[in-house]
Amino acid sequence: VHVHDYKLSTRPQIAKAVENADKVNVNGQYVAKNSLNRFALQPEALPANRTTYTKLVFNDNLPSGFKLDVEKTKEANKGYDVSYNEKTNFLSFTAKKEILDAVNKERAKEYQLGALSVWGRPQNDAADYENVFEMVVNGGGSNGYVRKSNKVLIHTPGKQDPNKPNDPKNPNRDPLRPEKHNYNEQGKLVDGKEMLPEGINYYVSKWTNRPNKNDKSGKEAIAKGFAYIEDYQDDAVTPLESRFQVKDSEGKAVNGLKMYHVLDRKTLSKALNDMIDRSGISPKGAFYMWVAEKPEEFYKAYVQTGMDLYFHTPMQNKKGFTGKYTNQTFQVQFGNGYYSNVVVNHVPELKVQKQVYNKLGDGQNLDGKLIKLGDKFYYYLDGAKLPSDRGEALKEYRFFDDFDQKGDEFTGEYKAIAGVDIKLKDGSVIKAGTDLSQYAELKYDKAKGIVEISMKQDFLDKVDNASEFDVNAAIQMKRISAGTFENTYKNVVNGHELVSNTVKTSTPEPEKPQPKKPTPAPTAQKPTLPQTGEHSSTGLVALGLSMLAGFGFFGLKKRKENQ
Repeated sequence: VHVHDYKLSTRPQIAKAVENADKVNVNGQYVAKNSLNRFALQPEALPANRTTYTKLVFNDNLPSGFKLDVEKTKEANKGYDVSYNEKTNFLSFTAKKEILDAVNKERAKEYQLGALSVWGRPQNDAADYENVFEMVVNGGGSNGYVRKSNKVLIHTPGKQDPNKPNDPKNPNRDPLRPEKHNYNEQGKLVDGKEMLPEGINYYVSKWTNRPNKNDKSGKEAIAKGFAYIEDYQDDAVTPLESRFQVKDSEGKAVNGLKMYHVLDRKTLSKALNDMIDRSGISPKGAFYMWVAEKPEEFYKAYVQTGMDLYFHTPMQNKKGFTGKYTNQTFQVQFGNGYYSNVVVNHVPELKVQKQVYNKLGDGQNLDGKLIKLGDKFYYYLDGAKLPSDRGEALKEYRFFDDFDQKGDEFTGEYKAIAGVDIKLKDGSVIKAGTDLSQYAELKYDKAKGIVEISMKQDFLDKVDNASEFDVNAAIQMKRISAGTFENTYKNVVNGHELVSNTVKTSTPEPEKPQPKKPTPAPTAQKPTLPQTGEHSSTGLVALGLSMLAGFGFFGLKKRKENQ
């Protein structure tokens, strides 16, 4: 019989746990970024009949991105010297003399060490924080030993690989960021599109809560608050605030949010300004801010349930604004700030022009020139050229000409002409220069001197928004009186009025025919009458007689010659 003498060495196990600030076990759970959590190390009771402990050390290689609260950790472990290397994130606890004395005082009995606490905050989204403690007794050599704890793990929500599709079975790994889009009136996405002057942007943005579903953060994190910010470009758009709506993903109205229209941050309370500053977001200029008035109630209703919220915030392009404009939103989640994508749109500068032609196509602009009375001519209305890749459907394209009926008379003749190649939704193309009069309708108010030419809605509905669009109109006039006459027209596009240049033409007064002056007939000189007395009378008688004698003489002579 062989007898073997075994020396039993009893080595206690050590157990590790992780809790939130409310002492709730969160091992394997999701918690908010920057929330306060505690890694707890609890050794089993040290065995009876143990060796003398000359050195007792606990080491912890903290996970990357876990920020140690050094002061709170030191405060919680006063029986140990705490050393921490911030660069390597290595933490070590060395038992002080009073701990070793207590361990060695009655080695024949078991001894229970108190749990060690490591307080800190996860700093990154979409991260996993795994942790293991190490217990080293007497240096770990032949007179001691090393024990490692179990692994504990906490997660922060968010998408780890942006190139992979979302996993519907794991909502916590959806991207944790708000989302912003622009739509037109028909509900079609128009991010990046050309928008018309005074058009309406039907902005919809999402407050993303789905990644926080079943969150286990403590009250300390919840108290940091929840907010949503709409940062609009205040020089470009006017918010249609009366039409704002906030709904959950089931279409129900959201409760518990208070809206602030912030024109200047000085008007906000210190608490809200501090929330913005601590979150790291930076709205510019005017913005809207919705704040959860009771964070814990809001958290339970929408955040912990993973209920996304949708903000419908229509805004109208300001009159006179042209160029690029942007819109972005932010959400504050447990005090952390998150940026949405930036939505960019553009308003083109639209121009219209008016010209005067004797004949269409002759290219001779009569602006500033003379038109003869009774002549017929054309006012040519060069309409706005709309860019391709438009975000808005055409609802109106109209010419409005208020002419001076004292000088001009509308003959009833008009034309609508394609100014560019126009692509239709069926793929067909109307070439530039095509007569579009069949797709236009005329309204004429003779008494007021107003001609309106509108493109029919069924035609506009056929136009592809990806195509350029431009229509010109011509209206024939007759000059009916002399004078100088000015004319301006308006092109109305989806309610936006564009005013043309003013043309001026003159008509002189017609020359009146001058009547010919008659040539005066010569008049025979009347004999002078005698003044008074016989002498004169006698002389007149004598003159008469002599004349008669003369006539008698010539008369006789004539007859004799005839004989």
